[in-house]
Amino acid sequence: MGEYLAGDGVSVCQSSWTRPEDRSIPLRGKMIGSYLSSSLAKSEALNRGFDEALIMNSQGKICEGSAMNIFIVRDGILITP
Repeated sequence: MGEYLAGDGVSVCQSSWTRPEDRSIPLRGKMIGSYLSSSLAKSEALNRGFDEALIMNSQGKICEGSAMNIFIVRDGILITP
């Protein structure tokens, strides 16, 4: 399948699309319709000249990329939304 993104760094933007809330559609069920916002976010990023989009939740916090989870290492501790 190959790499989804280049290994030497990527350019990212904040998407204007937000992640739907669990109260609106059962997202943990991995239903095909729940991926629509991720697809729109990725298309928006590419159209704007970026490699990837960061998607915010309804509280305005980064929750994921268009097709990936976000992980941060802070003080040696792995953090993920």
